[in-house]
Amino acid sequence: MTSKLRLFGRSAVRVLRFQKVMSAKEAIKVVANHDKPRETIVYVSSIRRNIVLRGCTSDFDCFDKIFGQREYESPFPDINPMLIVDAGANIGIATVYYATRYPNTKIIAIEPEPDNFDMLTRNCAGLPNVALKRAALWPRKESLLLTNPMNCTATFEINRST
Repeated sequence: MTSKLRLFGRSAVRVLRFQKVMSAKEAIKVVANHDKPRETIVYVSSIRRNIVLRGCTSDFDCFDKIFGQREYESPFPDINPMLIVDAGANIGIATVYYATRYPNTKIIAIEPEPDNFDMLTRNCAGLPNVALKRAALWPRKESLLLTNPMNCTATFEINRST
C-alpha cells in the first residue's frame, strides 16, 4: 500500500509540474501513458506544439526534466545565442524547447540512432531554425559502431569500428 501511495504522490507532483506548460487534461495524459507501450502525442501549450513521446522509454523522463522541472531554463533571460548544438538530440525534446525559446537561433540537432532520429525528425517538423543531422560527434573522421549494451533507448554508445 505504501508503494502505491508513493507512486500516486510522484504522479500527482508531475501532473502539477506539467500544468505550468499544458492543460490539466494533457498533464494527466502524459503521466498516465508513460508506462504504456505506445506513442503519446502531447500538446504543450506554452510552446504551442505537439511533442510525440514513446511509452516505456526514457522519453517521459526527458520531457519531465525539460518541461516539468525546467532544468534547461537559462539563468540569463536576456541572452540570445547565435548557435546551439544539441549533440545526442535523442527524440528532440530539448531541440524543440530551444527552437521555441530562441526562435532566431540556429539549432543543429545531432542524433546517430535511427529510431531516435526518426522521432527527432517528427518532433522538429516545421521548425525553420533547426537543422537535423543523423551523425555522431567524434574527434576525427573514421568509421564508428553504434551499440546498445543495455538494450535501452537511452543507453547507446559510439565506439570505433574494428
